Amino acid sequence: MSWKGYSDKLVASKGCTGGGVYGLNGAAWGVSGTGITATATQIKEWVAALQSEKGVEALRAKGFYNGDEKAPSSLKYILLTATPGDKLVGKKGNAGICIMISGKAIVVGVYDEKSGIQPPLCVDAVGKLVAELKGKGF
Repeated sequence: MSWKGYSDKLVASKGCTGGGVYGLNGAAWGVSGTGITATATQIKEWVAALQSEKGVEALRAKGFYNGDEKAPSSLKYILLTATPGDKLVGKKGNAGICIMISGKAIVVGVYDEKSGIQPPLCVDAVGKLVAELKGKGF
């Protein structure tokens, strides 16, 4: 399966309106759906937060953004959950984001305000894909 196939799987799960798989270096491997506009720098900040408490503190200080922070389309989320080695979960109004790390990648799922998706559904969809990737050595 291609990397885009994995991100397509997130959207098809109905737990996300957009999904992405990224390397730990910030490179996009596969992105599908709508709502993921993160920069490579933001991806690296997310990876740092998933790897250490120091990274979480830096993310809290700067803000949990998806997209160019100066652009009107950028979303700044409230960081609800930040567990190094596991996940980041954020919310803004009825929109949200979940990011989890596998050994060699991060998986990002987002949902928009109009989707009606609730955080646990997004977390579940992202978690299942991360488990699949870990099982395949990623």
